[in-house]
Amino acid sequence: MKHAIFLWAIFSTILLATTLSIKDIDQKVSQIQSPRGGLDGSLFNKVSDPFVYYDRNKTTGAIIMPKGDSEESNATRVSAIMNGKAFIGGGWKKVGDTTGSYKITGINSNCVYLNNGKNTKKVFLNNSSKEKNLIKIQGR
Repeated sequence: MKHAIFLWAIFSTILLATTLSIKDIDQKVSQIQSPRGGLDGSLFNKVSDPFVYYDRNKTTGAIIMPKGDSEESNATRVSAIMNGKAFIGGGWKKVGDTTGSYKITGINSNCVYLNNGKNTKKVFLNNSSKEKNLIKIQGR
């Protein structure tokens, strides 16, 4: 039985191979070898590196975090929102007030909209603390 299956497989392969001409085989091979479309290699030089590299302290090996514009980031850090006002930039502000170089254009229940004439930012509540920043009042 095994010999019969083996012989049938060989025979069917030979029959299939004889139905294809050399021209058909060459055409199929040329379709496989045709160049594929894609991006030009010069575009890859314009892409910025997606990885961030930090310096290390030479003695301890600790990562040295880059210093950012901390004054601007403190001015746009939202700590709390209550009654249409936001605690941002170290004080309670309302729509129309300024913080840093931004003007407050809107306050929602969980974010503040800032605009500096060029850019508009949507800044959410700072969730870095362990406690929730939302103030909930419960009735007795």
